[in-house]
Amino acid sequence: MEHEHADPLSARRRRRTLITGAGGQLGRALQEAFADDELVPLTRADWDVSEPPPAAARGLLDLVLHTAAWTDVDGAEANPQGAAAVNVGGTANVASLGAPLVAF
Repeated sequence: MEHEHADPLSARRRRRTLITGAGGQLGRALQEAFADDELVPLTRADWDVSEPPPAAARGLLDLVLHTAAWTDVDGAEANPQGAAAVNVGGTANVASLGAPLVAF
C-alpha cells in the first residue's frame, strides 16, 4: 500500500537572506551569488544602518550578509564620528536582528 507523504527535503522553504548595502558592488554580486535564496536586498535608501532596523528587515531571517560600510577613507578622516556610526553602530544594529551574520 502506498501512502502519500510530503517529502521533507522538497518541502523545505528557501533560505531568507538579507543583504545590507545591496546597492554597492559587493552587495550586487552577492545578490547574484545567492539568487536561489529568498532575498531581502536593502540599499542605503532602504536602510541607513546607523539607524535601528526597519520593519522590512525584521522577521524570520536565516542569514544576514552585511556589506554596508563607510568606505570613503578621506571622508572617514574628516568625519570619524559619522564613519563610526555606520561601521561600528551599523554593525551592532545589523547584529540586533538576531540572525546568523556574515560581515564583510
